[in-house]
Amino acid sequence: MQANGAGDARTKGLGSDELRHHNLGAVLEILHLEGPTARSELTSRTGLNRSTIGRLIAELLAAGLVTEGPAPKQSGPGRPSPIVAANPSSAPALALEITIDTVTAALIGLGGVVLGRAEQSGDWAAARPQDVASEIGRLTGPLVDQAEHSMVGACLAIPGIVRQEDGFLHFAPNLGWSDVALADLVSQQLPIQTPVLVGNEANLGALAEHRRSLPEVRDLIYVHADVGIGLGIISNGRQLTGSRGYASEGGHMTVRHDGAACRCGATGCWETEVGEEALLRHTFGEEHKPGRVAVEALAKRLTEGDERSLTGVAEVGHWLGVGIADLANLLNPEVVVLGGIYTTLFEWLEDSLSDSLEERSLDVTRDGLRVIPSALGPDAPLMGAAEAVLGDAIARPERFLSLQRGVR
Repeated sequence: MQANGAGDARTKGLGSDELRHHNLGAVLEILHLEGPTARSELTSRTGLNRSTIGRLIAELLAAGLVTEGPAPKQSGPGRPSPIVAANPSSAPALALEITIDTVTAALIGLGGVVLGRAEQSGDWAAARPQDVASEIGRLTGPLVDQAEHSMVGACLAIPGIVRQEDGFLHFAPNLGWSDVALADLVSQQLPIQTPVLVGNEANLGALAEHRRSLPEVRDLIYVHADVGIGLGIISNGRQLTGSRGYASEGGHMTVRHDGAACRCGATGCWETEVGEEALLRHTFGEEHKPGRVAVEALAKRLTEGDERSLTGVAEVGHWLGVGIADLANLLNPEVVVLGGIYTTLFEWLEDSLSDSLEERSLDVTRDGLRVIPSALGPDAPLMGAAEAVLGDAIARPERFLSLQRGVR
């Protein structure tokens, strides 16, 4: 990551406070994404002079947002540069996630450090939104109690179509929810007053993979699989959201005209061929309740070499490759990241997926394309929820600073 200092075109015309906030954010961004960094490296990376870096670090130290320690001993000449690190416990984010079988709350600080986590299993697809919101409030209470500082905000990841500006959930077919003012509902149940964002789980997963695992990749597609399929797309380093924030509903691409009926009302959607229910249908061959337990049981069968399971997963891999080929031809990504249940099953999906991708994609769009499992695993959407909050606060560090002064 290349931060930009006072000479960057984006800083021209800024007032002194705006310029200071911009530079504070540039320093925090480096420390958040890349970890402890020497003062001399911060000077080089930001393009700021040493005295400016010194003043910025002094302000961040006074606010408790960073710590500073001696550099490791060195054998060469010159005075070693002190090491600066983000302080995870200062103004953390509250990250929340709802799936069909789990509700999760986590306190995540700068650097992506998980400070606390609580999770409750259940059949949440059969629950009312207000009951799930109440469960989120219950899980969050102990996390808030253990926090050393005020939280900078909260974000909820959910498998559904969300209006970004106000967190209104239009449709979450696999939860059976529609037209829910979810941000308001959740905020009413939290034990603190803090802004609540709501985001599609795949969009947040893409954000996390891009910022925390693959910052050098400018064009990335994240495919998240559980009962449904979600896409998150990073194009030229920016999230692709569409005119109203509803882009990336790739699970509802039509891939099989004679396929199964989908919960969305269409037929032959991609998720009917590669989602968790399709996977269990092909491998267990019977009605089998989807969820983490079923996927773990399938992984055990695959490890043991069960022929039916291997054949069924290969069939899902074929259709997974069909959809990825379409996405490769359309968007020409550098990397496709497979998350959710695909992280666990990747080694058994890979061969049939690759064969299908090679058959159906253009040579030029396939050349150099990498298809890899998520580095963050099933927690990618949860980490993305934290990044949505922390990234915004880093870009506007006056919010961090006000929290440290006790202003809410």
